[in-house]
Amino acid sequence: MSKENSQFFAGLKDDLQAYVDTQLQLAKLTIYEKSARAVALLALGLALFFTLLFALLFIFLSLGFFLSNLFGSTTIGFTAIALIYILLFAGLLLLRKRISGKIEDIVIKELTRDDEYDDESQAVK
Repeated sequence: MSKENSQFFAGLKDDLQAYVDTQLQLAKLTIYEKSARAVALLALGLALFFTLLFALLFIFLSLGFFLSNLFGSTTIGFTAIALIYILLFAGLLLLRKRISGKIEDIVIKELTRDDEYDDESQAVK
């Protein structure tokens, strides 16, 4: 009986060790997946940012030349564009908390997107 108990506990120990190892491996893979998703989201955000930046740069450059022709002075045309940039900067400065909050919400929603499905599947069990 004693030998059976020791074999049972040895088997239980092996099973518990395998379970812990599997859980650690699952945690690592989850961290890798979320890190990869965060890096992909960051790369996409940077690509969109720079595309928008250059588009706005050329739009404002064109607007500066248009206003220069309209006012008859290059200085006045590009000064008007500089004032528009200052107004945009002030607007972003005033709305920075709201904008950063929305960005945080998007990032958190994206990083926890699959977790919602995991919670639903576990609730069914």
